[in-house]
Parts: sequence; C-alpha cells; structure tokens
Amino acid sequence: MTKENWPKTDTKTYNILVAVDKLASGTTTGRAPVAEIYLQIGGGKETIRSLLSQLRKKGLVETPIRGMYKVTAKGANVLLDR
Repeated sequence: MTKENWPKTDTKTYNILVAVDKLASGTTTGRAPVAEIYLQIGGGKETIRSLLSQLRKKGLVETPIRGMYKVTAKGANVLLDR
C-alpha cells in the first residue's frame, strides 16, 4: 500500500497502526495487548476496536492471539511509506 492508497484523512487509524507497532516492538512476544492500545490512543474502546478491525481486514495487522495485535509486513510497509 502506497501513500496514494492511504487516505490522508484517516489519521486516527494510522495512529493506531503506529501504536500497535510501537507497543509490540517493546515486548518480547512482538505483540501489542489491546488494553495497552486503548491506553496509548485514548478515546472510546468501541471506536478503537472498530478501527483495529478495519486494519485487520486491510491486512495491516493480525491477531495471532485473542486480544493481541501485531503489525504485518504490509502494515510495516505502510509505516515506512508514510
């Protein structure tokens, strides 16, 4: 996914992707707990859950274990491109 494919108005979703990457890189498992994502981003849990679901459907994050998120290779490319 290139910059052109990532909507500029979708800042909140992008910030969640950044938070997942940051939190996951700080753990030995390489996964970010959803509770930590809530704390990092702030705002409503349902909104964040919905945005995480969108990221998962786009193939930018995965959930190897329930409640844990990890940035995929595709998601890492988005982070590098932006």
